[in-house]
Amino acid sequence: YSDVPRQMQTQVNYLFCFRYNQHRELEMIKKDYNLSKQDVVEIESLNQHEFMALTNRTFVTYDLSTGERKEEKGPFIGRAIPPLSLHQKPRE
Repeated sequence: YSDVPRQMQTQVNYLFCFRYNQHRELEMIKKDYNLSKQDVVEIESLNQHEFMALTNRTFVTYDLSTGERKEEKGPFIGRAIPPLSLHQKPRE
């Protein structure tokens, strides 16, 4: 996160954050996305393939049982699904 120029960081409205354990990075993200200390602890303890979705705006979510549309601030914890295909180099 700190490798991205500050001017670009301030223009990003959504961040999908995987596990971080570098204090400097976490402090920057905490400040930019108004996170609580507990949110930072959760980022540090995310499991493999888990991420935290952050925004300065809102996420549109849907209740799967009623179809109701909501706008929510988050943050949310999600799980990335790795690719299911097992492509290999063709055999000669």
